[in-house]
Amino acid sequence: KAADVALLRLRLATDLAGQGHAVITGEHFDVEAGLQAATQDAGAGVAIETRLIARAASLTFDAAAQRPYSRRKIRPLES
Repeated sequence: KAADVALLRLRLATDLAGQGHAVITGEHFDVEAGLQAATQDAGAGVAIETRLIARAASLTFDAAAQRPYSRRKIRPLES
């Protein structure tokens, strides 16, 4: 609600040792605002680490939409 972003993927706990991750897209300033709001709203005792990838390649979004590594064959990156 803090920013105009779209949630591309959300994974919670499964195969992540209790961790989770989310992939969001939007305008750069909206994504920054969304990350800041998520960090502030996390609550005491919750560890949050964020990464912002400006102008991410389309392969980044394809990889985020795939199943976990433990359940699929990993292909080498093309150069």
